[in-house]
Amino acid sequence: FPRWWCGFEREAPYVLAAGEGSIDAKGRFEIEFTPEADEDKAKKGVSYRYKISVDATDESGETRSTSRCYRLGFVCVEARIERDAGFVSEGEAAKFTVHRCDLDGVPRAGGGKWRLMELQQPDHAVLPADMPVTTLPEGRLTLGDTLRSRSDPKYSVGDAVQTWKESTLEAASGELQHDATGVAFLNLPDDLKPGAYRLFYNTEDPFGAVFDVKEDVLVVGTGCSLAVPAILSFRSSSVAPGGVAHLLVHSALRDQPMELEYFSNSKLLKRQSFVSEASVKMLEIPIQEEHRGGLSVRITLLRDHQLIQVSKDLTVPWDDRNLKVEFASFRDLLRPGQRETWRVLVKGQSEQELLAGSAELLAYMYDKSLEIFSPHNPASTKNLWPTRTGTMMIRCNLGTAHQMSGIRRMHQAYYSSLAGDHLKMIDGYGIGGPGVRGGMMFGMGGGMGGGGGRGGMMMKSVMRSAAPMMAMAANAAPPPPPQGGLYAMESDAIVMADASNDDSSPPNNDGEGDMSSIPIRSEFSETAFFEPHIVLDAENSAVIEFTVPDSVTEWNVWVHALTRDLRYGSVCEKVRTSKELLVKPQMPRFLREGDSGLLRVVVSNSGATELSGDVQLDILDSDSNSSLLVAFGVSQAVAAFTVQPGSSTTVQFPFHAPQALSSSNFKVIAKSGDLSDGELRPLPVLPSRLHLVQSRFVALKGKSHRKMEFQDLTVEDSSRINEQLVVSVDGQLFYGVLKALPYLVRYPYECTEQMCNRFVSTGIVMKLFDETPALAVMAKKLAERASQLEPWDGPDPNQKLLLEESPWMNLAQGNTSADDETEFARILDPAEAEHERDKALTKLQKSQTSSGGFPWYPGGPPSHYITLLLLDGFSRALEFGIPVPKEMVQKAWRFLSNYYHDECSQKLSTENYKNVSQFLTYLNYILSNYSDMEWTDGVFTDDDRARMLKASTDHWRDHSPRLKGYLALTMWRSNKQKDARMVWESVMDSAKTSEDEGTFWAPGDRSWLWYNDTIESHAFALRTTMEVFEGDARCQGLVQWLFMNKKLNHWKSTRTTAEVIFALAHYLRKENALAVREEAVVTLGNRSERFMFEPESFAGTKKQLVIPASELNPSMSVVEVSKDTPGIMFASSTWHFSTEKLPEEARGDFFQVSRKYFKRALNGEEWTLTPLLPGVKVEVGDQVEVQLLVRTKHAAEYVHLRDPRAAGFEPESTRSSFQWSLGGVGWFEEVRDSATNFFFESLPVGEFPFNYRLRASTAGIFRAGPAVIQSMYAPEFVAYSAGEQMEIK
Repeated sequence: FPRWWCGFEREAPYVLAAGEGSIDAKGRFEIEFTPEADEDKAKKGVSYRYKISVDATDESGETRSTSRCYRLGFVCVEARIERDAGFVSEGEAAKFTVHRCDLDGVPRAGGGKWRLMELQQPDHAVLPADMPVTTLPEGRLTLGDTLRSRSDPKYSVGDAVQTWKESTLEAASGELQHDATGVAFLNLPDDLKPGAYRLFYNTEDPFGAVFDVKEDVLVVGTGCSLAVPAILSFRSSSVAPGGVAHLLVHSALRDQPMELEYFSNSKLLKRQSFVSEASVKMLEIPIQEEHRGGLSVRITLLRDHQLIQVSKDLTVPWDDRNLKVEFASFRDLLRPGQRETWRVLVKGQSEQELLAGSAELLAYMYDKSLEIFSPHNPASTKNLWPTRTGTMMIRCNLGTAHQMSGIRRMHQAYYSSLAGDHLKMIDGYGIGGPGVRGGMMFGMGGGMGGGGGRGGMMMKSVMRSAAPMMAMAANAAPPPPPQGGLYAMESDAIVMADASNDDSSPPNNDGEGDMSSIPIRSEFSETAFFEPHIVLDAENSAVIEFTVPDSVTEWNVWVHALTRDLRYGSVCEKVRTSKELLVKPQMPRFLREGDSGLLRVVVSNSGATELSGDVQLDILDSDSNSSLLVAFGVSQAVAAFTVQPGSSTTVQFPFHAPQALSSSNFKVIAKSGDLSDGELRPLPVLPSRLHLVQSRFVALKGKSHRKMEFQDLTVEDSSRINEQLVVSVDGQLFYGVLKALPYLVRYPYECTEQMCNRFVSTGIVMKLFDETPALAVMAKKLAERASQLEPWDGPDPNQKLLLEESPWMNLAQGNTSADDETEFARILDPAEAEHERDKALTKLQKSQTSSGGFPWYPGGPPSHYITLLLLDGFSRALEFGIPVPKEMVQKAWRFLSNYYHDECSQKLSTENYKNVSQFLTYLNYILSNYSDMEWTDGVFTDDDRARMLKASTDHWRDHSPRLKGYLALTMWRSNKQKDARMVWESVMDSAKTSEDEGTFWAPGDRSWLWYNDTIESHAFALRTTMEVFEGDARCQGLVQWLFMNKKLNHWKSTRTTAEVIFALAHYLRKENALAVREEAVVTLGNRSERFMFEPESFAGTKKQLVIPASELNPSMSVVEVSKDTPGIMFASSTWHFSTEKLPEEARGDFFQVSRKYFKRALNGEEWTLTPLLPGVKVEVGDQVEVQLLVRTKHAAEYVHLRDPRAAGFEPESTRSSFQWSLGGVGWFEEVRDSATNFFFESLPVGEFPFNYRLRASTAGIFRAGPAVIQSMYAPEFVAYSAGEQMEIK
């Protein structure tokens, strides 16, 4: 990172050491490494930062990860001097606080020495510009770099005093001893004479290295003077209302006029003018209630063309808003399941009277382990009370000009700084996404990911920042001490229950004793209580009663008090629940039928004596409560244990999940003498039978015959159960596009562009209704919906995911929960369309200015670009015979003619006219839309248009694909057919054409731009190709792509749909394929079905043939579809089946998904990924990376990807969130108990990798079903990966 980002120099970190280790009986571990440092930098106060990352795996298989940073330097202690007073008054015994700590901010006890030296003041005050520069810039220096700027000298009193030298007179000295908190108090003598002093303090670290720190002290008395240009200081930085703030004001410049200003809440309260005196001036400011929030003062003076300003802030706290909350009765050690009562008291600040019952309490208690996911930082009303410090800005008009904000940006004078050679990066914004533009290339190495540890701890890495971090300033506070730590319990032994008995024999429970009366812990709520409305009694106290959950853990208890006038207070306490004998089964979140594993039970002893006893396991049916030990293959349900005090041990029970079981309860009981403990945990058993779907898709154009084949249907699988085969045929695709036309939104603020879109859209729809009566009948039916968007939540036999599980429920219903203020016009209703068209035209006529131009919003200035957009829309309306006022169009053209001759024509005479060529291309294209010159009023001559065309032709290679389309049409209409074909062929050369997807363009580098790879661009490409390459087969391919895009996407834009309707209407009218009868025949096996689509009886674009399981057989593995009628139809076959066999290969068509597993481990100084092939072992604690690769043949919206997880793994990240990839794909990643879900709102064409990480937690053999991807908008598009069986040692 550059220095301006971090505040200090930083180099690339790298790994110093890595390895594995064991944890001792107290949960500690040690690591050894040799710090690397540059000895030449020892005197510069340089320190280095090291980061240690650790994965700790306990005996039960649970892994926790943590990291901590350490600072190491040539001196391993630091000290800082704190004082509240800005100056010391004569005769006052000043008290300073000295803190001693290590480089990580941890307090350290020890000794130190101090001495106070008097400073020699100069004969006169030195002006700021004549003071030496305290910090020189790095790099190449010139003489001017050592001088302060006269226009901005950056004056401070500290810089002035820092230049004063110490005298030989020692005013005082002594020694200090720091306690365990690292604090020591330094008392100065009360007989110091007024003047300036420098306090030196040094302390030695255990290795004999010395750390020095110094602080300048000002002693002020009657008649004293300080040789500084200006000084302004409060004696105390915080004063409560009712107190007096003492303000020191002084300037050693003789007869110097000064302005003293008082500010509060960014407002000037008072201004005083006075002339400097020989001695210091002490002012007293009474602090009142209205000063709460603080105030600021500033002194300003001008000397020798140097503006000198000093400002100081005074804090006036809102301490009257505080409440004292405390527990009158409280216990911090509880037993699970007990009933507990606490009493809370609330008091006012400083014995301030608090009216009885005037405050309410919010109280809650939660498991502290939840803060692993997100730390809890409760809100406070203290943030609502303002801080009123701060002064208004004064700028000097000397020196370089200041940047002024306004309509036109002023160019600021500046000078370049000198720098050495460096490697510049490629512009990141131009290639591949965001990056550093023109910055220095800094190597970034060493990832800090998860590692794996077994039987103790793995140290992932010790990483050194490898660059000197400049030592903290002497008075800067060191970082706070680290919080938390690494906790682990010792594993004394692992006991395996004997499983050698015959499976058919009942479990052997000999010697277990009577454990039926032992209480079982089963309530494991993570929140013990949450009481949001507790009212205080007459004594301003409240009682909290609750039952402690059965979890043995540490809890955080919060109580907040709040009054109506926003007085606030809170208290936080910690509670621990504990038992001497504790049993804790470590179970996976779920099992699948057929999974085999080891149930680890941890027995802990928190007492002072050794415990010996038995652990008994029982597995109960959730419904009947009968034992399932035999079903789970548990032959030995009792295991003996011996555990030392303060330690734990583990026993294991092998099991095998049975078939046909939905859920079970695992009950574990431990008993040792009079001590006992038991725990009951539910464990769902998911079915191992996989419900899979294979799909095939074909497009039928004109007279055609296509086949869809399912080879797996003919493969023998004894466990497979065929469920159904669904054949879908999509016809009347233009009706589907028309159905997607959203209701026009009546925006509260309507721009002219939106009004034009409304006018053109409704006009085109009405014209289609007039020309095709059957279309009008169908449109009236389609208009009978109450949602803005087309719903897609109807029942579909191909749907695999419940929409309630997705984040798209509202969209699936057509965005029914729109704002109450938002209204929709049903433009598919002919009467409604006519009304909206006329209303939009009236508004457009009123918005036109007297100059003929149209503004963006009515009442604004006319815009040449908006006017051009509207004329484009009017030309499309005229092309469909929609009446448009000719006078309104002529006025607009006169406005554009004036703009062209005033702004553009002159630029054409210069060599650099590239910037206007794109605008002229669009202008000339719209002119070509008006074949009748009366509409343009003849304002553009043939010579004008020829000059425009030449400018566009000279720079046509720099045009976007859409602009090339405009240029090609203009050339074609100007009798330059050869040039037009050449220009448009350059665009079509990059198009792809396939049998099932049609003709389309791959997503561009910046596909988010409006002219790149959008629905409108493809629709305009269709219009251009129809005119320039009449009869080209790619026209039908573009139509096919548009229909396919509608099938897989949710169109939300009126403009988008209107553009497609405009292009398709041209094409279908020309091909005589608008509102015609369509027919297709589907044949599979010995069954044949005919699908008819009549234009007057539209009942939906999709018709389906469902073959039930009773009729489905291998002879139907080939589905044939034939069509003799004109137009385009889509057909798809979707085979639903279930099987116990994991698929060995992936299956897909339009979608494809593959999955790979890698073992992630730290080898030496780098992380490596090892594919999980046969022979690669995965052990408890190992980290596994899952890599998913999704391939799509067509852009799709609302796609769901579900990846099941094997039961023996836990997700590394447990938080669901929205994610972005470098490829520009965004998705919502949802983590569930048995799977990870990916929800894509938009998935473009291409190949996209996704990954996430797991941690092996339970030993055994577990199944992971295939990852499945499916389109929600078109559920017949589905694919799945291969399945896996994974073993964890």
